[in-house]
Amino acid sequence: MQPRIYTYKVTFEEIPHWYWGAHKESKYGELYLGSPSTHAWMWEVYTPVLQILEIFSCNEDGWKKAQEVENRCIKPDLNNPLCLNEHYGSVISLSSCSEGGKKGDGRPGAEALHLKKDPNGKSIQGLKNARKLNEVMTPQQKTERSKRAANSTNSQKWKSAVDGFTGRACSVALHNKANGWDPAARVKISDGFTN
Repeated sequence: MQPRIYTYKVTFEEIPHWYWGAHKESKYGELYLGSPSTHAWMWEVYTPVLQILEIFSCNEDGWKKAQEVENRCIKPDLNNPLCLNEHYGSVISLSSCSEGGKKGDGRPGAEALHLKKDPNGKSIQGLKNARKLNEVMTPQQKTERSKRAANSTNSQKWKSAVDGFTGRACSVALHNKANGWDPAARVKISDGFTN
């Protein structure tokens, strides 16, 4: 199968944050979960879930269209505290502008923070940030967050992009893998989010 160009959304099983993107595969089915810099620690601490939104022709025009759709997705979310995108095109989020003004160029500082790893290879700074987030939440808020994440994940319906097999995200990924296909070749067909 030929490589794809697609737009995607990354969500996380444990937290309500998300990340929009566009990707041009170098080979069909490669696993790609975005290229964040400021919030890269979240990909190490939490469980990212990839949702392919739209597939485009694998040519220059397809790539241009995918980037236009990516920008349209990010634009209304850019300054939303739950959206992990820091820019679209040449427009930068207010938080990135603020951090950049305080530190000069924020990217080298953010990357340096995450160089130190624990024995499991996770960012020590990322783990500290996750602990801080958990410290400011009450036990009731933590329980509610966990219930929402579980309800959302367990009630989602996914479909294999290869043969149409349907089920939960993990079931479809395992089905694809067992058949020698890319586990990420799946599409969410119902959100099922409940409050």
